[in-house]
Amino acid sequence: MTTFLLLHGGQHGAWCWRRVEPLLQALGHGTVAPDLPMHDPAFGAREWARLAASSVPPDVGDLVVVAHSKSGLALPLIPEFRPVRRLVGLSALLAQPGVSFAEYSATRDGADALLFRRFTPGPTEEVRGEDTTWEVFRTYYAHDCPEADARWAWEQLRRSPLTAVLEAATIASWPAVPTTSIVMQDDRIVNPTWSRRVAAKLGADVIELPGGHSPFFAKPELLASTLASLAAWRSEARLA
Repeated sequence: MTTFLLLHGGQHGAWCWRRVEPLLQALGHGTVAPDLPMHDPAFGAREWARLAASSVPPDVGDLVVVAHSKSGLALPLIPEFRPVRRLVGLSALLAQPGVSFAEYSATRDGADALLFRRFTPGPTEEVRGEDTTWEVFRTYYAHDCPEADARWAWEQLRRSPLTAVLEAATIASWPAVPTTSIVMQDDRIVNPTWSRRVAAKLGADVIELPGGHSPFFAKPELLASTLASLAAWRSEARLA
């Protein structure tokens, strides 16, 4: 049995996986979906990774980590805390060795990473009600989700300081763990073109799915079946 460690993105919580978890479980897999302290500016990506890894029971041997959006900054750190069979970025901001994502997004390679929001150094915080209004959330984050789900999700959003975006990534290189990038073709937040380019640079497998930034609400069945298919991938290949 494969266990999926499901990491939510900024402003979200474990609740965003509520439709996907039972589908994966029905397919015979285990799931762990921790609430990460993204609302607390004292915690950065390394703390997210440590807490996420510690949420998985120690007897779990076959672990696939799925990181959505901002939690991609913690994704390559998980193998430092426990063995992982595969890393999966889902519309993820994948950490770049040695630099902060804010610095990286100011480079030629990273300038097109974000279609809607660009992170710049400073005290700015994402705050529901000031920054992520319902109109913004509906238009960019959840344009293809059922309106009831989108409204419910928006009401759950919480403070998401930029600590992890402003701190330099502590990895010297991407870990030697098989990696898959799930690219949402209609994503209005993380640029699909950038996601494909970074995946190629990492030597990661790419899976392209129709839909926007929040497939756990818009297409939970498709997302669950796609993740379940990764449980059968037993490649021992490592990144170059």
